[in-house]
Amino acid sequence: KKKNNNKDFGLIIGDNVFIGNNTIVQKGVGRDAIIGEGTVVNNVCNLGHDLSIGKNCTIGLSTSISGYTNIADNVYIAPGVTISNRVNIGSHSFIGIGSLVLSDIEDFTKVVGRPAKNINARRKGSNLDKIFNDSPWIRASKNKLKKFALVRKLHELMFR
Repeated sequence: KKKNNNKDFGLIIGDNVFIGNNTIVQKGVGRDAIIGEGTVVNNVCNLGHDLSIGKNCTIGLSTSISGYTNIADNVYIAPGVTISNRVNIGSHSFIGIGSLVLSDIEDFTKVVGRPAKNINARRKGSNLDKIFNDSPWIRASKNKLKKFALVRKLHELMFR
């Protein structure tokens, strides 16, 4: 085991990140926990220690993500998902509602079930990729993020 030389690890949150009510975000123990720019974390989620979440991800209501998990950019995680520790999730992946993720997921992959299984590979420019980017959940998350950014900007102007 490597010692961390008593370094105090923390939490790095990117710009325009929305974190919903009653969500627990644990700070890093062996490295900084990171939530990337433009990510939306909905209500009642539990984000474990030392995780890394990429840019523009959406994490659905009541999702639990264990420690040392790495989530790449543009990933959609539906509500009620549980992700085991030390799992890597590739970019542009989709994890269906209530899934249990126990192993790594490759880029452009759609998984569902308990345990989660690959139901079809997504390719850039495919109909599934278009549906994913145009889904009402993605649009709602982006609208919520725009409102959040506007409120934050107004707050900065008011309290300079």
